[in-house]
Amino acid sequence: MIPAWKIARELNRIKSRSLSRLKRVREAKERRLHDRDFHQRVLVEPGALPPGRKVAVFVLYQPSGLAPSVELTCRHLIDNGYAPMIVSNSPLSGPDLQRLKALSWQVVQRPNFGYDFGAYRDGIFLIWRAGLDLDALIVMNDSTWFPLRADDRTLAKFDASDAQFAGLAYKQEQFGKGNAWHVESHFLRFGRHALRSDAFRAFWKNYAMTSDRVQTILTGEKGISRAMIGAGFHPQSCVCFASLLDWFISATSADQRRVFEEASLHIREQAEAVQGLLDDYADTRAWRLRSIAQFSNMLASLEFFPTTTFLATSMREFGLPFVKKSNDDHYRSLRHGADRFDLARQKVLQLNERGDIPVLDPAVEREIRASVRRRAEQVRDIPHLAAQHPA
Repeated sequence: MIPAWKIARELNRIKSRSLSRLKRVREAKERRLHDRDFHQRVLVEPGALPPGRKVAVFVLYQPSGLAPSVELTCRHLIDNGYAPMIVSNSPLSGPDLQRLKALSWQVVQRPNFGYDFGAYRDGIFLIWRAGLDLDALIVMNDSTWFPLRADDRTLAKFDASDAQFAGLAYKQEQFGKGNAWHVESHFLRFGRHALRSDAFRAFWKNYAMTSDRVQTILTGEKGISRAMIGAGFHPQSCVCFASLLDWFISATSADQRRVFEEASLHIREQAEAVQGLLDDYADTRAWRLRSIAQFSNMLASLEFFPTTTFLATSMREFGLPFVKKSNDDHYRSLRHGADRFDLARQKVLQLNERGDIPVLDPAVEREIRASVRRRAEQVRDIPHLAAQHPA
């Protein structure tokens, strides 16, 4: 018998496809109106800071009010020489607006159209119109907690390396329909030469904003990486599949075992396979070959990521500086029996409590704990999902 979740998912997919065709027609008109009435639709207010030579377009969508970690992010950008340009895809309350103006060069409020890439585009257009000559530009959004602590050195390392195109994570996918190697777009950094390239300017001038999530990923997140790589700007990142695999292959048997012990596994069959590998542990060439094959196959499956499944190793060995806020969709969670993002958040709290990572900023820790509690409440009536959460 076909599982009920699978039938519901397929019906939902058919509905989504039909609606997406209508949405494309409607969005073409909305794009024209947005650009025609840009100064009426996009409200720009000056902040307290001068722009300088480094700017960070920081995109927010927080309709329930600003999270305390936003201030941490803004202050961290300022401490590293970046003037924040806040672009909010939801209206800001008076107090929130005043808080942000004190921590930014500009505060921009715009309609919630085009996800983060629509906001990135509008922010970059405003930078061009201001005639700024920048040495570095960051575009980032609030879909992650970054930084995790005030003394994080990631921005300083990027600046010291003069990286022309960089991000926090580089995702390497098997080539196929819609797949492409790309820098995850929740944080992108462009250096002086990249900012002056024809590829950069052409991408943003021609980018067609869309509120279709899949299209935003294909044409936005993957599109900007395709444009930059095509122009010769090789991406730099804190961690990627290749760097993690290279490290694992050269690691000791004991370190390889630790990777699997600390892994956050959201698929039951893989968890059982990993447990079998751990039960057979021996510091032998045969076990190492089996371990490497297991690890390589997991990465190649595109189900297990350095930033979720192997978050503990990525933080310890590569200084992974962020945690994602998102959740797996309902159908995916039902299919696999767990939510990989939620498991990663639980893992970072465990690491923090054990002292295995530098101490989280208190505001970040509180928000991650609140996120774990909310997820537990959402799934409490689904036994195999609720079992993820400790009592």
